[in-house]
Amino acid sequence: MEMEVGGEGAIGASPEEIWNVIFDPAFMSQVIPGCKDIAQPAEDEYRIKLVLGIPAVQGNYSGILRILEKNPCDMVKGSIVGQGGLGKIDGAWEMQFQKSGDEESRVIYAVNVDISGPMASMVGGFMEQVADSLVKQGLDSFNKAITGAKAAVAPGTPLKTDTLPRPNLIKMIFRSFWDVLIKRKGS
Repeated sequence: MEMEVGGEGAIGASPEEIWNVIFDPAFMSQVIPGCKDIAQPAEDEYRIKLVLGIPAVQGNYSGILRILEKNPCDMVKGSIVGQGGLGKIDGAWEMQFQKSGDEESRVIYAVNVDISGPMASMVGGFMEQVADSLVKQGLDSFNKAITGAKAAVAPGTPLKTDTLPRPNLIKMIFRSFWDVLIKRKGS
């Protein structure tokens, strides 16, 4: 089943500030919904493990996200392959960044994936709604993380990966422990 999702959102940072942090695995781990682990084995390649809690697609998923094309502060294109208990996805995505005000950008996104397995049998546009919801959650998390990072640095200091707050290890461990407890309780 082929699926396309697209849209746009506002981010409280300039395209340059977004570009300075968007490829940092620690930052990405804060903004990808359900991200449990992310590693960067090579430049422009990320291995991601997710736990999705949306009822119809619950489970553990793993995948590889690759950056295929970059135009600094303007556009990035990539591919994604992944699989989990309910199926496999293989697709492409693109994000464009446009300045819209002094401290804000417009992000335009498009995702085109081919879904196979039990997930592909979900009808009525349900998977498109799930995908759209996940992308919007990611944009919301991205906006909160980047505006929080900007608030944590001195005014006028450029936002870079070395000025970003690092994920709280205790919070990550607690979240993982909590997820295990919830799964056991549900079994």
